[in-house]
Amino acid sequence: MGLSFSVKGENINFDLEDYEIIGYSFNFSSPNSKYAKGYADERSLKITGSLSRITDTKKDVLPTIRKWAKTEYKDDSYFNWIKVTETYRESLIREITFPNAFIKHYEEVIDPNTGEGQFVLTLLQQADKDNDIIIGPLNDSFIEQLELIKAKREQKVIPLSYIYPTESDIVSVTYIIEDHAIYELSTEKSQKFVIISDNDNDYGGDQTWFLTILNKSLWNDTGCGPVAATNILFYYAQNKSFGVFLFSNAYPTEKEFITWAALNYEVYTPQSLIIKDKNGNTQSFGVWFISTISDGMVFFAKRRNIVLTPHTFDNEASSWLSAANFIIKGLEKDYPVILFVTVNEYAASLQGITAQLHYVTITRMTEKRKFAITKYSSGKEEKTDLGIVDYSLTISTWGERNEIPSLKSLWESKTALSTVASIVLKTNVFLAYYESVSYPVNDDLVNNDYLNG
Repeated sequence: MGLSFSVKGENINFDLEDYEIIGYSFNFSSPNSKYAKGYADERSLKITGSLSRITDTKKDVLPTIRKWAKTEYKDDSYFNWIKVTETYRESLIREITFPNAFIKHYEEVIDPNTGEGQFVLTLLQQADKDNDIIIGPLNDSFIEQLELIKAKREQKVIPLSYIYPTESDIVSVTYIIEDHAIYELSTEKSQKFVIISDNDNDYGGDQTWFLTILNKSLWNDTGCGPVAATNILFYYAQNKSFGVFLFSNAYPTEKEFITWAALNYEVYTPQSLIIKDKNGNTQSFGVWFISTISDGMVFFAKRRNIVLTPHTFDNEASSWLSAANFIIKGLEKDYPVILFVTVNEYAASLQGITAQLHYVTITRMTEKRKFAITKYSSGKEEKTDLGIVDYSLTISTWGERNEIPSLKSLWESKTALSTVASIVLKTNVFLAYYESVSYPVNDDLVNNDYLNG
């Protein structure tokens, strides 16, 4: 009888043979509930091995297993492909494959009498991916027994979709990333965001208009926050029922847009930090706090008898997947999402786009999924979904449509601890969207004087 145990993944790759493996057990009982998940213990694989033998022959494997056992879930690299193979006289008896396995429990036990040590590794398949478990080969009599059991019970014992012969003649396995789900504003289907009546881009305001139209050079580099806020307000004006009460003209010219943005900068979202150099020249550092943007937008809307509820999020102690869920909530309600990035290594590395020390508006998010393409010598080809690996972001910035390729990289990128921004803000990526919960019913409000300021 021969045993082997293989593990393959992005950050892990090893094989153990029957010299190192003492035995294995496979638990494949029927779940009590139709809602049972893969992390319930109905489908588990337990591997028992010799500590002394594995140390003698493959000393690097044991630290690898220990490290995997201590790994906390952050992304799909947490899961690995595993297979146990049982042979007799070079004939294959059984193969069990978990394509998305993780360690539930790991222990090392020393016999006090003999001094011999064993390691015990208990593995589970990723939740909701039980159908990917492969058991094989199985003979006809075993399948007939299962059919008999099924006929005697109302509930399935083991779905036959779990059980089919395994083709061991794999020619190649390649990995690809594909776009999957798309979350976007209603206007994004035509690649539009905020329409400026005398500008063909139709993707919102441009902060350079502070200089070219209003001759405010100080705001040219620091006015991104008020522009992002003004973009969102005009998006409401052009696409939401309550937006009619925000502006007297929902489709502004460049001058009208940047004039409103200047009003926001001076009144509603004031600059957080302004200093003068030794020559008396004023230097602005823009709006440092997303709470300032939120407070200003709430106040702006309140003057028009509209209640906006801010929803905010940051990357101080949250995962990129949690951030993605936050963005999805905003976009699914057709609310643009503000993205504010301070000092961020990934954002600084992006070419042709300003994404650091900058406010932008998220208009669309695209899910990226990883697939394994397995090719067999028989000509058969299988495509296995390995889950979400990232999201890309479509944004409005400088009046144009642009892309941030990786939300994950942006969210997990570090900030130099010595920077002023890291000391003051303690984190470097912020998100916010603004939800309307009430608006006026009196159409006369549209003509009130306060719509002009």
